[in-house]
Amino acid sequence: MDATETTALRRVALAVARTTDQDYRIETRTGHHTLTADEPEALGGTDTGPTPFGLLLSALGSCTAITLRMYAQRKGWPLSGLGVRLPTRRLRQPQRAPPPTGSFDG
Repeated sequence: MDATETTALRRVALAVARTTDQDYRIETRTGHHTLTADEPEALGGTDTGPTPFGLLLSALGSCTAITLRMYAQRKGWPLSGLGVRLPTRRLRQPQRAPPPTGSFDG
C-alpha cells in the first residue's frame, strides 16, 4: 500500500457522531458529509433520518454494491445496474439470518 492509499483510508475511516437537542436524533460527520440518524416517532424519536440499524444496513449494502461494480468493471463485464437487498427481522429465538440477495442488470 503506498502513501496515497494510506492517506485515503485514514480519511474515510473517521466518523464523529454527536447528540442534538432532540432526544434520539444524532448527527454524524464523515468526511465532508453529514448524516442524520433518528428513531421513529413510535419509539420516541422524531423520524428525521433512518435508524442507526438502517444506516448500518445501508453501509453494508453500499459496500457490497460498490465492490461488485468494481469487480465487474475490472473483468470487463457489462453491468447497467445492481441491487442489494439486506432483509432483517426480529427473531424470538436465535436462528440463522436470511442470506442477502441481489440483482444484476446488464
